Amino acid sequence: MERVKRDLSMLLKTNARQIKFVDRTFNADYKRSMEIMSFIIANNHNNMTIHFEITADIINNEFLEFVGTLPVNMFQFEIGVQSLNDETLKEINRHMDINKLFDIVRFIEDHNNVHLHLDLIAGLPYEDYNTFKKSFDGLHNLQSEKIQLGFLKVLKGTKIYADKEKHEIRYRKTAPYEVIRTKYISAEEIFKLKDIEELVDKYYNEKYFEKTLEYILKHYFTSSAFEFYESFSSFWKNNDLYKVSHSRKKLYKILYDYVQCLDGISNEFIDCMKYDYVFNNQHEDIPDYLIRESEDKYRLIKRYLANDADFRKTYFAHAKKEEKIVNDFRIVEIGKNATLFIYYDKDNIFNRCLTHVINHAIEEIDYEQKR
Repeated sequence: MERVKRDLSMLLKTNARQIKFVDRTFNADYKRSMEIMSFIIANNHNNMTIHFEITADIINNEFLEFVGTLPVNMFQFEIGVQSLNDETLKEINRHMDINKLFDIVRFIEDHNNVHLHLDLIAGLPYEDYNTFKKSFDGLHNLQSEKIQLGFLKVLKGTKIYADKEKHEIRYRKTAPYEVIRTKYISAEEIFKLKDIEELVDKYYNEKYFEKTLEYILKHYFTSSAFEFYESFSSFWKNNDLYKVSHSRKKLYKILYDYVQCLDGISNEFIDCMKYDYVFNNQHEDIPDYLIRESEDKYRLIKRYLANDADFRKTYFAHAKKEEKIVNDFRIVEIGKNATLFIYYDKDNIFNRCLTHVINHAIEEIDYEQKR
């Protein structure tokens, strides 16, 4: 332990953005893992992100309660779920209590202090396309921060390698020895999952489209989030969108065009996407297709509020009197509400932006100006 602390002391003094522990079961000795994290908390003066891979089914209440006290935005946990298919888990010797896993994930998500990534692996024994879909939907229902879709690597010395003929696993003969097809899933289905993985990463994992995706799932894909990504992937493929890279701004327009093809664009959908756009793009003008006028109408009021003592005291108490705040907030009409967006740390999803409905404040200003 002294060696670990000595090495960590050195690493925590560097300008690195992240320290990643490669131990696959960091919490195997939960007392030791808690001691390491406590040391990091006391010495992480450069606000680095620390990444651990943990095993959910061995987490006890003491460790879980400790996780609930961790500082916001310092730690990142990756849980290798791999599959929710019982036959698959048994074959790869993973004895996981799925209900316990779900309870642990919900606990961590509810505390909103630790970044949580859940992994699924395509190409495992007894995992076909439909069981993978069920595994994805099961994890998606937990609403964890990130769902990472990976593909089986067939490495010498592993049980998977020893049983490769039994499961008719075909894989690339060069590193990283990734699966091509198996007895249960075709090469075409693997390629389809790779396309879906790209969209999950762009649209779900980055958290730039949360309200928009909620709207789409609620109105069009109530039974399966995976079916949405299948459908959206077909839209991308049919429009040759996979062939080029896209800016974040363009990703919003692609999603807008997709929904337009489903059933047309509703005012509620525009409000959801507009909210996401303003929430995550501090300095970008609202595109015309999201009704830019919904912000333009408040520009004079925004200038007034930026210098109003009561407004500054309520929403910017941390700002010095002479500090300009006009670029740190926006006011946009969402539905029938004047919505205040206050920007903080764009790299921290827990504190990227805060919103408040300020209809009453707007009405007071209008009244004063008309007197």
